[in-house]
Amino acid sequence: METEKQLISHLFQDKENGKWIIQTNDEHQRGVAEMAASFSGQFGLPSWGYTLGMLHDKGKERDAFQQYIRTTSGLPVTDEKSYGEHHHAFVGGILVTNLMGKSVFNLLANQIISHHTGLHDYVDAESVIEKRQLPEEINKRSYLPVSQIFFVLLRLV
Repeated sequence: METEKQLISHLFQDKENGKWIIQTNDEHQRGVAEMAASFSGQFGLPSWGYTLGMLHDKGKERDAFQQYIRTTSGLPVTDEKSYGEHHHAFVGGILVTNLMGKSVFNLLANQIISHHTGLHDYVDAESVIEKRQLPEEINKRSYLPVSQIFFVLLRLV
């Protein structure tokens, strides 16, 4: 797959040959989901861990994040639009709240939006979600479209 078309989650440059080693967002989310399911399976809730893993970096599929990671790494950027902020953690929180309702907010959404900051107070976490909208491109370029996330969440009930 061409580097320009990949949804990058993490990357590093090989010191020996200078080539970029890319972990796609799909690879990353699946790996985290499997690991989180294993951990949460220890207390009987593997589907909760799996869901957290699949949604925690969904926001890395934003154009703004893709531009940020490419620019800071020196990879080619074909999108000429300037996005400004590139935060990504709020996207999965919005998705799970929209699909499951506020009853799961402290059980799923807060963990997702807090995965880089530490847990938010309930009121602070709510404001993170309420101030943002789901970026349009999330469902367009995703391995796991929003319409299929519901089926992942069905494993919770």
